[in-house]
Amino acid sequence: MKYADELINEYTTDLKPIKALYSYYRDHRNICLILFKECEEAQEWELSVEFRNDYQYYKARAKELGSIISSSEYSIQWLRDAKEPGNRREIGRRSRYQRTELWGEIEGVALKNYRDSDLETLTDQDKKVIKEILSCLSPKEYEAYVSIFGKGNSYKTTAEYLGLSRGNIQTLISRSLKKIDICVTKGVNTNLF
Repeated sequence: MKYADELINEYTTDLKPIKALYSYYRDHRNICLILFKECEEAQEWELSVEFRNDYQYYKARAKELGSIISSSEYSIQWLRDAKEPGNRREIGRRSRYQRTELWGEIEGVALKNYRDSDLETLTDQDKKVIKEILSCLSPKEYEAYVSIFGKGNSYKTTAEYLGLSRGNIQTLISRSLKKIDICVTKGVNTNLF
C-alpha cells in the first residue's frame, strides 16, 4: 500500500513526459494554424487543406493530453490537500445534498453505460419513433433532455453547458417529460413505449 506522498511523487513523475508531449502537440497545432491561414491568404488550396488537416490532428491530440493532465493534476491536488479540490468543507461537514451529489454523478455514469448498451439493440424503426417523439420538444428542451437522459450528464453540468441555471434545467426537463408523455399517449402510435 502506497502513502499519499509516494503517489504524489509517482503521478508527478509520470506527468512530465505527458506534459512535454502536450507542449509538442500544442506548438505544432499553433504552427499549422498560422501556415493554414497564410496558405488561405495566398490561395494555395492544396497546402491549405494539408495544414488544416494537420491542425485538426494536433488539436485533437493536444485536447486528449490536456484532459489527462487536468485529471492527473486534480488527483495530485486531492492527495496533497486530503480533500476534494474546490470544496472548502470536508465531506463530513458538508450538507446532505453536497455529500450525496457524487453518488448522483456515479449513478448517471452507470445509467449512461446502460443506455449505450441499449442503443445497440434498437432497430432503425425504434430510433425513428424516438426521433419523432423528441421532435415535439423545443430546441432548449431537446438539448437539456438529451444531455440529462441521453448522455447521462448531471443537472449542474447541463446548466453550465447551456449557460442556464440549475433551476432552469429542472424546468426544461419537467416540461420535456410532460410533452413526451402527451406525445406518447396521444400523438404517436408505437409499441416502443
